[in-house]
Amino acid sequence: MLPISVIIATLNEENNIAQCLDSVKANNPSEIIVIDGGSSDKTVSIAMIKGANVIEVEKLGVAYQQQVGIETAKNPYIAIVDAFDRLEYNCLSILLDELNANQFDAIQAFIAIDMPTSYCQKAYAYNATHTLNVSVPEKTIMCGRPAIFKSEVIKKVGFDWKNFVIGMGCVDTDISIRLEMNGYSQGKGTGVSHRNIPLSFITWIEKMVKYGKGDALLIKKYPQKKWSIRKHQLFTYPIERSCRVFLKGGALYIPFFILFGYIRYIVSITWRKNI
Repeated sequence: MLPISVIIATLNEENNIAQCLDSVKANNPSEIIVIDGGSSDKTVSIAMIKGANVIEVEKLGVAYQQQVGIETAKNPYIAIVDAFDRLEYNCLSILLDELNANQFDAIQAFIAIDMPTSYCQKAYAYNATHTLNVSVPEKTIMCGRPAIFKSEVIKKVGFDWKNFVIGMGCVDTDISIRLEMNGYSQGKGTGVSHRNIPLSFITWIEKMVKYGKGDALLIKKYPQKKWSIRKHQLFTYPIERSCRVFLKGGALYIPFFILFGYIRYIVSITWRKNI
């Protein structure tokens, strides 16, 4: 078995959790922990049937659930996975080898979007393929989910669950900033996770609003990061990534990238007074 504890935070994921757990179990980690934040559906019972260690907690948000997970984990490595992830059978072993070979403290998986149907799904797939994924491991300053962390590192940094509550995005960004500030190395790897994201236009807008609120909180916490966050909102997504997908034949998806940045910017500047 791999010396990895896999943590999955859930809330009403009965349509996803079984397939997620099947894919995780196929990777042969020595521990699987599901932290449920108050599901009203069959998520908990399905996870128990699948053999996961299920911990039910208060409905305080994903950051709190993940903090409980890392405190519970017993292995030297911790993988944080979402319920809509479907890991290829060798995803975790590849990422673990790449993490150690490159002396990373954290490593993000390669994201694949299978058979996207909606406009937003197809645009998200373009984003993953042409801006997020790598063909060989490389360093990064932003490590999103799914990812593997050295246990001692993620436990030292921890999740800011008191500020990143329900409705706040950018939990991963907060972790990555603190990893960077503490001198830890982050990377992107080639172990593949297939993501089952039902990304309708409405759910995508809701997601951007959460990210915008998270951006406002990040700027408050890390004033020195304000201009890099603004650059991400106003240049990286609407201009740089639009140009990149245009050159790859994805001109149709340019509005997605423009809105991605500008919605986050507008929400972040209007939400800051509430933080």
